[in-house]
Parts: sequence; structure tokens; C-alpha cells
Amino acid sequence: GEEGEEGLATTRSIENFHCPVCNHYTRFPRFSSLERIIESGRGRCGEYSCLWYALGQALGYVTRWVVDWEDHVWIEVKVQGQWCHIDPCEAAFEDKLMYSGWGKKHTYVVAFSREG
Repeated sequence: GEEGEEGLATTRSIENFHCPVCNHYTRFPRFSSLERIIESGRGRCGEYSCLWYALGQALGYVTRWVVDWEDHVWIEVKVQGQWCHIDPCEAAFEDKLMYSGWGKKHTYVVAFSREG
């Protein structure tokens, strides 16, 4: 298959994005490597949350990655013993009810952390 410039070793998948305004199609690689995410300068919730997770860890915070199996991810950072919600894709901090207006059900949400 055609690899393109994405590099298969660091690409989870490649999506085709269609802009309904200009009718243009764009290849959108979903990278799994922090280096490739930073190099591309592009991302969505998965890429942004990976970067913010790594940033929280680098700054010494206990950080967990939260996955809504419907189609969204965000992070939580423990500050003074409490988990703080951060959604870097939506530029949201401590707005845990923001998803209620999205018109979908959170049926299976799991948080992952190195610290348990």
C-alpha cells in the first residue's frame, strides 16, 4: 500500500476529512508518536490529549488519560488530591458537564494512569 509522507511506524490510522464548505478532501494521519504529533502541528482530541498527558507527566503531575469509547479523549491531572478535568481539544478546564450538550451517551469511559 501507499505510505505517503506520514510514515506507517508512527501512524495509528489515516482518515479522510471532507470540508463541506469548500468540498476539499484532506488526508489526516492520526499519529501515535509525540515527535510526529509535534512535527505535524495538527491533531484532534487524541493527539492533543497525548501531548497534554506528556506535558503533565514532565511537569511532575499525576496525570491520567480518559477515554470515552464513543469517540473522545481528554486528560485529568491530580492537583491537591483532586482530579482536574482538562480537555485540550476543546480548550476546557474543569468543565465536566460540557459533554452533556453533545447529544451522545457516555456509555464506557475509562481512565488510564501510570500511577494507578
